[in-house]
Amino acid sequence: MSLHGQPAKAPLPASVWDVTRAYVLDYGPKAPFMMCAVGFKAAVRNDRQTEIRIGSEPVHFGAAELRVDTGKGAGEWLRNLMLDWIGGDGKYDQCSVVPPGGTYELPKVSASFTLKKIDGRVPPSATVRFHLGVGCMDGKTIRSESILTEAIYVDTSATPERYIEPIAIPEK
Repeated sequence: MSLHGQPAKAPLPASVWDVTRAYVLDYGPKAPFMMCAVGFKAAVRNDRQTEIRIGSEPVHFGAAELRVDTGKGAGEWLRNLMLDWIGGDGKYDQCSVVPPGGTYELPKVSASFTLKKIDGRVPPSATVRFHLGVGCMDGKTIRSESILTEAIYVDTSATPERYIEPIAIPEK
């Protein structure tokens, strides 16, 4: 169910291209998790029977589903809840109308996810799908659509990890 008591709609499918990995953050050898951020372009396909209204960039991202290379097979899809805002200033673009069967391009998407280390090491790769919320202004009404990207392969070992040193907070 949606927040307004209506049946929740299935997310709209989105294909992706021009995928770049922005960074891998490893909080040190004792930290059980690391973070990875990716950027990409996406094309949202309206697979519904009615037109949709959509904005040009995601305003939040609710979850990532991960399939991690453990070295022991493909693994299973795991839900990685982030509930993270990825849109900037809280202002929404005007809605664009997409007819049934049409597509709409999101030219600049960035999202992040966390990975659990395996035996203290960052997994060599992960496959991730992002659940994104795309909002827009339709007159004075905010509209929102949920999208689900296709699977994105991320090589987490392509460059050395960057370590974040713990920051000591001075006592007052």
